[in-house]
Amino acid sequence: PKKLNPHARFPSFAFASAELENRSHWIIMRAVPGEISMEADYIIVGAGSAGCVLADKLSANPNNRVIVVEAGGQDNSFWISTPIGYGRLFHDERVNWCYTTEADQSRAGRTAYWPRGRVLGGSSSINALVCLRGRSDDYEDWAKATGSSRWGADAMAECFRSFDDSN
Repeated sequence: PKKLNPHARFPSFAFASAELENRSHWIIMRAVPGEISMEADYIIVGAGSAGCVLADKLSANPNNRVIVVEAGGQDNSFWISTPIGYGRLFHDERVNWCYTTEADQSRAGRTAYWPRGRVLGGSSSINALVCLRGRSDDYEDWAKATGSSRWGADAMAECFRSFDDSN
């Protein structure tokens, strides 16, 4: 399988692996050109979907020093890049926190298994490559509620396209 290189996703970032509390963590830094340090303007905890997007947007300003800390490892498993791999990752503690919810009285006191990604890319790396954008009616409701067309379906579709074209 093709190995994913974190530098390909974050070309202007430096990478370091650290042992914290006997677990391997990734520390991803985006420094001012010519300067590598552990000082930062922004520290983002978690390199899941939101953390990665936030790091990308904040680092668009070359003067921002951004550090992303991720508890999991690289997303270079064959099973992460294969849709059917979800079945293999569903209980794999190397890439999944394997959470269980608290007992829920509305569910007769039952708990539920709650898989969450513990890897670069977070839960998006273990979700069978599924992506849902939402219903256009929901975005139109948000636009009406906020009085801003920036939340409308067309504006959000343009925003999503900008993410898709970032590779």
